[in-house]
Amino acid sequence: MVRNVSGPVDSHNYWLTGLPRTISREDVFTMSNVNKNLIECLEALQKTQDYISQLETKIGDLEKDKSVESLLPYIQFSIYRPVKVFTKNPKCSKCDENGFVKSKDYFYNRFELCQCQKCSETFNTDRLDVFSTSYIDPKKVYDCVDAEKNLISVDINFVYGSFSEEHLKYDYHSVFYVNKEDCERYCTEVNNEIQG
Repeated sequence: MVRNVSGPVDSHNYWLTGLPRTISREDVFTMSNVNKNLIECLEALQKTQDYISQLETKIGDLEKDKSVESLLPYIQFSIYRPVKVFTKNPKCSKCDENGFVKSKDYFYNRFELCQCQKCSETFNTDRLDVFSTSYIDPKKVYDCVDAEKNLISVDINFVYGSFSEEHLKYDYHSVFYVNKEDCERYCTEVNNEIQG
């Protein structure tokens, strides 16, 4: 494609002095495609902004009335997720008040962290109350609230109707269940793996 350019083409001033005098059909077609893509992007941006404003309204309503009970009229159903809980073991009699065991190594005194100070991790079931279903292109998500009044969006593809051994391979952040019993079974299986 040849463009008519007036004067010498300078790489620094091309956009100021070297503007084309004629526009080809290819340019018009390209500009119309760019325009269509821009319109689609603006529509997707508007949908996203509308969704964010809906969530901000819901958050504002929650902050006015800080109780989860304020969402009860909107709650459609509950889903369950596994959560990791760390528990500190009780202090034993072998270590000092800071949890260290003193051992002598040749001429040096060494301090090691006692086994009783290591936290044990277990998985428990947590309930999420779903109060709306939203669409963020191209995903369908559940808007949920937990017991601490945190708003959580859950991709519907990660919500399972029943337990499967395959779910143990997934990261626990991406596993949700419709039934509490299935989530408890998942937690039991993972806890058994941790304890060996």
